[in-house]
Amino acid sequence: MTTIALRYDLRAAPFAATKHPEQYTTCLDQVAWADENGVGDVVVLSEHHAMEDGFIPAPFTMAAAVAARTKRLMISIAAALIPLHDPLRLAEQIAVLDLLSGGRVNLVAGAGYATHEFEMAGIEKKQRGKLLEEHVEVMLKAWTGEPFEWRGRSVQVTPVPKTKPHPLILMGGSSEAAARRAARLGLPFFPALGDQRLVEWYQDEAEKVRFEQPFALLPHGPGFVHVTEDPDAAWSRSRTTRGTTPTRTARGRPRDRAPKSRRTRRTPRSSARRGSTGWSRPTSAWRSPRSSAPWARSSCTR
Repeated sequence: MTTIALRYDLRAAPFAATKHPEQYTTCLDQVAWADENGVGDVVVLSEHHAMEDGFIPAPFTMAAAVAARTKRLMISIAAALIPLHDPLRLAEQIAVLDLLSGGRVNLVAGAGYATHEFEMAGIEKKQRGKLLEEHVEVMLKAWTGEPFEWRGRSVQVTPVPKTKPHPLILMGGSSEAAARRAARLGLPFFPALGDQRLVEWYQDEAEKVRFEQPFALLPHGPGFVHVTEDPDAAWSRSRTTRGTTPTRTARGRPRDRAPKSRRTRRTPRSSARRGSTGWSRPTSAWRSPRSSAPWARSSCTR
């Protein structure tokens, strides 16, 4: 099954003629048109902070605006940088957004990686994994609407979300630690890399903690597509801005290759899931270990 996502980072580089007010307005006009005309399945928003190009720092605010302009499209925050937020305040925001949208919200919970974001938030980056796990657990408890103890004080979140038992959370990350964390939390796993070992680690931990319904969604295919009327000029500009050296593809087009010291590890082709047509949905509904109610899987794709 093919899922069409409308993804927005809403960046406006200093040299760009289009500025953020126009970007935000156009984004909302686009999603409203797509919703009305049956184009697309999900709107995806991301989160980063203090970026030169103004990468959207408040995706939940933008998601509320998208929800107000649409009736059908799912809304996914992928990824939300959970350790940078107060988990109770974030639980409240997501609960209101879920109510506002009629239960059309889901999120990928990420730990974050940009050092400057943690410095700005006054959080130790090395604690991000621990904080991610703690904060997600707090949010899950908060969405019950019942009082509970957290860090020595009694807390409670109201109103509760429309979605039961809670809005869909998929755990992000592309490491063994991330895979095992997702299983310990009893949540779906949505890594950024199509590495089958991540699934194996996830399933192994799920068996250890007796999580009976684990599933992971692996990516397949290109993670980025650049559209241009002049490919040669675009490649040249890419090399200039990224400081990379070109290689050639089988079709003779240049392909950027970073110097060895800057290359990221590539997943062996044999370890990638075969036969996938992209972000795919599970073959059956997923049941939260906290509830017997099945969740629709239309919100699991992007």
